[in-house]
Amino acid sequence: MEPKYIRTIFKFLLYFILLLINNVYEFFVRIFCGHIPTGKVRLRKVLLRYKFDLEELSRTEDFLLSPGIFVEPASLDHPNWHIYCIDENLVTFVYLKSSIDKYSIVHYPFMFVPVHTDAIQVAQLSHDDFIKLANTFEQKSQPKTVLFTNTARCGSTLMAKMLHRPGKSICYGEPHCLTNLAIMDNAESLSPERMKSVHTPKNEICVLKTTSGEARLVKYCDDVPNLKHMFMFRKSGLLSVERMLRREETICFYFLHLFNLNHHLTRFVGNVVCMEREQMLKCRPKTIKVISSCKRFDNGGLGACGFNIRFTVGILSEKR
Repeated sequence: MEPKYIRTIFKFLLYFILLLINNVYEFFVRIFCGHIPTGKVRLRKVLLRYKFDLEELSRTEDFLLSPGIFVEPASLDHPNWHIYCIDENLVTFVYLKSSIDKYSIVHYPFMFVPVHTDAIQVAQLSHDDFIKLANTFEQKSQPKTVLFTNTARCGSTLMAKMLHRPGKSICYGEPHCLTNLAIMDNAESLSPERMKSVHTPKNEICVLKTTSGEARLVKYCDDVPNLKHMFMFRKSGLLSVERMLRREETICFYFLHLFNLNHHLTRFVGNVVCMEREQMLKCRPKTIKVISSCKRFDNGGLGACGFNIRFTVGILSEKR
């Protein structure tokens, strides 16, 4: 067996062990420390950061955390707090080394990488408390916001950098909290209630450049004040998507076999096939080329940020 495959297998095994340890640890935290009370936030220190791949979608299992303490939600009103991820039960914030405007697309084309590596503390709260928190900022200036969706490998990152104009507009590259919402919408576990925006100066435009999957969220745009939608695509982009996946061919190879063995196992490891799951369940891909086709054409049908003191999402509260 080639060394690259041996390294990938070892990486998989180590990651599985860390996930199991973390899940058992969180189980005992809930038993001894209790669930998060209504109207409170669980504030925790980051003891260990780990991901199978830095480009994997953000989720709560990316950190090993201290048991933590309970604080008031108002403590999250600080420019260094940013929404890390959203799942079906909790909204997770991270406290970063710098204010969120330092993580614009000019400095970081994919902001989810430094948001993971720079996390110092984590705060967790329920969807209901998150919506209440967002409502407390209603009186503050509302930004003009652009939701920039796109198909995979269409040059959208370059376009987003061109849209970033200091003093006039600020652009963030692929905040994973929006991707989490798209996953929940795809799984039909999301019911939109509201979206609120805060803290962006009225004379500055906030551009949120997304991954290809967030086109699913376009149907919610009418409910968001001062929000415009922009979509970008590229014809004949299949080969480019395939080349992108082949950069990590060994990882894709094992994820592919794991998915065909039991697609629930891939969800345990991560969300690498979150958007393409429905298509992959139908065609059961055997090659990376077929995965590329699933990724290329699953963008919410093509019809159609974190709480970073630039943009707050509050669309969660109910499940269908």
